[in-house]
Amino acid sequence: MKRITERLIIRNLSEEDYPSFEKIVNDVQIAVFGSQMAFLRWIISQYEALNIKQGLLSFGIFERISHQFVGIVGVGDHDDLHEPEIFYHLLPEYRQKGYATEAAKAMTDWALSHLPISYLIGTVEVSNEKSIQVLKRLGYRFIKERSLLIHATDQQKPFKIYRYDKVTEPYQCKIATLQELSRKWDLEIIENEKNKINLLLLKERNIDSYKSGYIVPYYGILQDTIICEATAILHPKNVQNGEGLVDESTAYLSNFQTKEALQGKGYFSKLFHYMIHDLSKRGYKQVTLGVEPMDEKNKEIYFHYGFTQYVKTSQEHYLDGTVLKVEYYKKSLE
Repeated sequence: MKRITERLIIRNLSEEDYPSFEKIVNDVQIAVFGSQMAFLRWIISQYEALNIKQGLLSFGIFERISHQFVGIVGVGDHDDLHEPEIFYHLLPEYRQKGYATEAAKAMTDWALSHLPISYLIGTVEVSNEKSIQVLKRLGYRFIKERSLLIHATDQQKPFKIYRYDKVTEPYQCKIATLQELSRKWDLEIIENEKNKINLLLLKERNIDSYKSGYIVPYYGILQDTIICEATAILHPKNVQNGEGLVDESTAYLSNFQTKEALQGKGYFSKLFHYMIHDLSKRGYKQVTLGVEPMDEKNKEIYFHYGFTQYVKTSQEHYLDGTVLKVEYYKKSLE
């Protein structure tokens, strides 16, 4: 798992993180596992199964710019309540910076999108007003107050319990029909009157390519509105610098878009995996894409999606005369 937020990177821990990780391990964890390293190795072993009923999922929080270790955030089955719980712990020097809220939001979104759970709880000592405010800011609602055991100290203390329920939305991933493709372009032309001529040309090209079987457009639709999209290009005629990027076993991916207000909520991730599954069923063995060399944010996202094999660097030319340098990467579907 890897989530990139405005200021943080949240990712799987590895043994290379041990010098930082050991700063955050408590005596109870050492007593149970024998050492800090043994505890870290156990955490790493949990990533493949993603089963919080028989363990927990704990991820490292790192500053996006400095890559310094900030703390941990994760989800697990509460020892006493036996409900899925979010937890986080930051090193003292990184508190009161808003990092807890940023990390907990990313964790909440990821857990409800990728785990077979419909809600999360957060438990906070009644005196811990800062953590209470973190949960409130994220939309967790107060449920009740209850005495719970703190296993690290073997003491009972009053806790407030908060809950965040997964919002069930009529979200659908699908391959666009010709009518949906045409309607999407019509809406885009209406919303971008200044660029109408170029968009009309692009609409015509896309419809021709669709009819020829050269492209497959994928849409993420929420409440009858297209909120995100991506296109798989299946013919080298439709790709600049197409050599090595598209052939009988390789599809080129482009036109990744999500409405700004709905970014970071997992919608595009679901569409991406839907598209990859469909292309794999069609017999494609690998996919490629392009990204500008200085676009570090998207490069990190694509790396997370598995585009780790560098293919080449070339220039792309656009209708408005823009010329851009582009790096191309490959991902295997096998």
